[in-house]
Amino acid sequence: MGTNLDVKGILVGSGHKFRKEVLLMPVIALSETTQHMKMRYGIQGKETVGQARSGAKLRPYRTSKDATNTASIEPRTLETFLGDVVEEFDPYTLYGTIYSEPTAKKRTDLEIVKTLSVEMARQATEDLPKAIFTGVRNAAGDDTMDLFDGFDTICIAEKVLGNISALKGNYIDITNINAANVGDKLKAIHKAAHTVLKNSATKMFIPVAVKELYDEWFLANFGAVNYNTTFEQTFLHGTNKKCELVALPGMIDSTHIFLTTKNNMLVGCDQESDKERVEINKADNPKVVQFFMTAFYGVQFESIDPKVLMAAQFSLDGDPNLTVTPDAISCNETVVNATSTKTMNLKGENLTGAIDLAVSGEGFTLSASTVSVNDAEASTGKNITVTFAPTEAKAYTAKIIIAGGGISRVINVTGTGKAAE
Repeated sequence: MGTNLDVKGILVGSGHKFRKEVLLMPVIALSETTQHMKMRYGIQGKETVGQARSGAKLRPYRTSKDATNTASIEPRTLETFLGDVVEEFDPYTLYGTIYSEPTAKKRTDLEIVKTLSVEMARQATEDLPKAIFTGVRNAAGDDTMDLFDGFDTICIAEKVLGNISALKGNYIDITNINAANVGDKLKAIHKAAHTVLKNSATKMFIPVAVKELYDEWFLANFGAVNYNTTFEQTFLHGTNKKCELVALPGMIDSTHIFLTTKNNMLVGCDQESDKERVEINKADNPKVVQFFMTAFYGVQFESIDPKVLMAAQFSLDGDPNLTVTPDAISCNETVVNATSTKTMNLKGENLTGAIDLAVSGEGFTLSASTVSVNDAEASTGKNITVTFAPTEAKAYTAKIIIAGGGISRVINVTGTGKAAE
């Protein structure tokens, strides 16, 4: 490699020197996403958040007090989860990748150690922007996407509980988006929102693919001259620049669009405690070193009140699509060691392959683990039996993970086991 530098030697035991810089790397990598959200630091585990509400009104003066009591807060839990990275790597290979170009100034040993450590942290956490939206918490998992529930997953869970719904005024279903109708579809989301939300400074979080269609729609409807003066359409047309369009690469697998305020999208991390560590140690293989890092991350809506949130499930015209009915399953109360069943229907369009199904959580099983394209795209779709078999008298919660064929869905399933009389 043309260097006498003992890269491996100076790396071992040096992680603590650059702990702050290394732990900050994921935060920096997230900045494209989190600049549109509210970061909460110093969170290890659970923290209660929520938005205070009051129905108090300014009224004509009177001598009598006639006090009212309308203040309330809807508590929500922002939970960060501790994740770790244990990676053994050849430092000379990484060194060659980073320092293959000639430089005018020779880098010091410490500069090289810092750069290698930061690069390892960047590579290990590069999926965090995606996890922020479509992560699904799985304590036994091995991937960044398993660390915490993303906004899509949280939204689906709230739909299960009926807290996000058309009836509540914070949900709308938008299907078959294309370049000819995307402007009208996005405006329909904004129009369906609560008056308070529509008149606030909001952000509409959309996948890049939807933004690209929107730019095409704007050009087709308003002409090249108008379009070229504002090539990058950053606000939803017709909202007087109150609704910013935020297109994020991390939403590539998202099934929802979110209209809300910046402060309502919370991203929690630690960055402060000694529970977050960075170590570079010797490994069993004398040619490699071991990179070890721990960090806390999680997300949550501060509120799902219609005055601050509108969620829209969407699909793109011609893209793989899957309708799951119902989109949340609540099993009947069932005696311990007995069983009860529910039926879930899968109906697909434009699928690229078979669909795989799995259950994350105890107490539930499925009648099939795979559904073929033909079965899913049949006129009646494919029915799957969900069997609930409690072994204890308690509440059960699990997730049905549906993936493959170009789609991904997470269906929450709940049930309660009761003792035999």
